[in-house]
Amino acid sequence: MCPGCLSTSDCVSSHLVAKSIYKRYLRAGELGPVKMANGKIWPTDHQLQAKLLCFRCEGILSRKGEDWLAERLCTWERSFPLFETLTKFAPEVSEDGFSLWSGAKNPEIDCDAIAHFAIGVFWKASVYAWTAGHIELGKYAEPIRQWLFDGGQFPTKVTVRVVVSLPENAQIILAPPYRVTRANAHWYCFYIPGMAFEMGVGNLIGDEEKLVCLMHNSLRPIIRTDELTGRIQELGVRTFRESEQTQSYERFKAKRNRLLGRSG
Repeated sequence: MCPGCLSTSDCVSSHLVAKSIYKRYLRAGELGPVKMANGKIWPTDHQLQAKLLCFRCEGILSRKGEDWLAERLCTWERSFPLFETLTKFAPEVSEDGFSLWSGAKNPEIDCDAIAHFAIGVFWKASVYAWTAGHIELGKYAEPIRQWLFDGGQFPTKVTVRVVVSLPENAQIILAPPYRVTRANAHWYCFYIPGMAFEMGVGNLIGDEEKLVCLMHNSLRPIIRTDELTGRIQELGVRTFRESEQTQSYERFKAKRNRLLGRSG
């Protein structure tokens, strides 16, 4: 059964993180992001996928978010189309390592697509026993499903925060969803090149959390914060230092260094 539409339709191959992201780098002939999970590092051709959704539901996720965002991510060469578009407008707030832009005021930013992509990844992570990235959403999975596939209202007890990095600080990684320990709700996070997404679910989600939520705040905020950027950088450094670097990754690293003119 397809967990998206709850039909008995045959399921097709679904990627936990969008297939269009992998295709975007391969089509352009660029170096793809590095995937980090379960104490290992792989090049992007190691794709996390399973027969999960029917063709129709897979198409909904692609059309409503994945395809739009995939073309706008950061590359190893530090081209970051989404950040360039975002910063055409001055931030609403910029102080102490924190900046907030209004996606609602920028006609080139498709906030619904960004939200649909992010929530779609978190939801997929909860409905299949992935080898890396599985999370538990409990009773919140169903209202999220209805919003993703049936056009229902965005759940009141769900919040999503979108964070971008400065291009020069961006980590070109794919890190699947994982649990973040916080007191007031169940929080989860995942990373794609140049971006991080945090989702909170629970009865204690309140006005403070909704202030920086892409869906609940009418400004449609997209933020840059040194605190989270530093956390992503720390994750990247720690994972590279401690993880098992697969043979395929070693070959990828050598190719990356040749193309970028690096040594070692």
